[in-house]
Amino acid sequence: MLGRFRVALSVVLASSPLASSLLLADCSRPSIESSPPFSSALDLNARVSLPIWADAPFTLRDPRTGMSLSSRLRESKHRVAEKDRDQIIYRDAMARGADVTFRATPFGTEDFIAISNSETSSLSYELTLDSQVAGLRLVANSLELLDANGFPRLRVQAPYLLDSSKKRLPIALSVEDCAVSKSPKAPFHKPVTAPGSRTCILHLNWSASTASYPVVVDPGWMTTDALSTPRFEHIAVLLSTGDLMVAGGQTGDPLSIEVTTATTEIYSDGVWAASGSMLGDRAIASAATLPSGNILVTGGLSQAADGAQTILGTAEIFDVAAGTWGATGSLASARSGHTTTAVGDGTVLVAGGYDNS
Repeated sequence: MLGRFRVALSVVLASSPLASSLLLADCSRPSIESSPPFSSALDLNARVSLPIWADAPFTLRDPRTGMSLSSRLRESKHRVAEKDRDQIIYRDAMARGADVTFRATPFGTEDFIAISNSETSSLSYELTLDSQVAGLRLVANSLELLDANGFPRLRVQAPYLLDSSKKRLPIALSVEDCAVSKSPKAPFHKPVTAPGSRTCILHLNWSASTASYPVVVDPGWMTTDALSTPRFEHIAVLLSTGDLMVAGGQTGDPLSIEVTTATTEIYSDGVWAASGSMLGDRAIASAATLPSGNILVTGGLSQAADGAQTILGTAEIFDVAAGTWGATGSLASARSGHTTTAVGDGTVLVAGGYDNS
C-alpha cells in the first residue's frame, strides 16, 4: 500500500560531530528507512531537506536563525531519489540527460551534476527566499543571503566545473528577477539591497569549448559558519575594524586537485562574508598591517592544476574600507615562506623565505 509520510530518509556524515542531515520529505511512495533524523536541530550547522522527486525543490535552513531558501533545478525531470551510502542520487534527472547527486557537508550540501552532452553549457535554478532574507549580495561569484543587519546567513558557493581531463574550470554565477549588491565592502551592520522579489532565477554559465566532456558541475549550498572556500597556507590578519580577514592559500576539490586561490573572506560575529579577490592567486605569502590600517601582502607562490608552481615577487594592498585590492611595488627577489614586518616608521621589512633556485 502506498501512503504519504514525512521524513523518509536521513543521511548523516559520520565523520563530522556537527554534520548536516539530508532528509527526504513529503514523499508519495514507500520510504527507505535509515537511522532516525536528529532529535534536535540545535546540534546542526545546517538542515537540508531533499524531495523524493528530482523536479521538486530542496530546502536549506540555518538552524540558528531559521532563515531558509528553497531551490529547484530547472529542466529537471520527474525522477525518484535513490540512496547510495551518504549520497542521494537522481538518475537521468535532466532534460538533456544528466545524473544529479547530493552529498551532505558539515555546513550544507553540494549537488554534483554529471553532464555528458557537450551542447550543454549552462544550468539554472529557481530560488525561493523566505521572509527572513532581507538582502542579496553577489561578490566573488558567490551569492549571499543577508539578514536585516547585513550578516550573511546562507550562501551559494562559487561553482566550478571538473572535466574529463580533471581540469578545473570557472563557472559564472548570475541572478535574474532579484536585485543584488555587488559591493565587496564588508556588509556587517550596513544597509542591505532588498531582493524585490521572493523568487529569483540563478544562472550558471561556462565555456563548453574549453571543457572536455563529460563534465561535473559543482555548486554548493551552505550556511556561513564556515569559509566559503576551504583553504590552507593562506594569510589571516586581524583588521582595525576588529574583524578577521583571510586571503589566498591553497584549496582543493573532490578529485584532490590542489590549486591556489585569490579569494578573500571577512569574519565577524560568527559568520563569513566574501570580499574582493586579490589580483592574483597566491599561497604561503606574508602580510603586514600598514599605518593606514590597510594590509600589505607580499610574495608567495601560485600553483596550477597540473602542479606547476611559480614563486611570486608581486605585492598587493587590501583597502579595508573599500574591500578591494590594488597592486604596489614588487619585491627585488621573488620568495615564499618569508616574513613581512611593519617597522615603526612606516617601513616594511621583508626577509627570508624560499626562491626559485
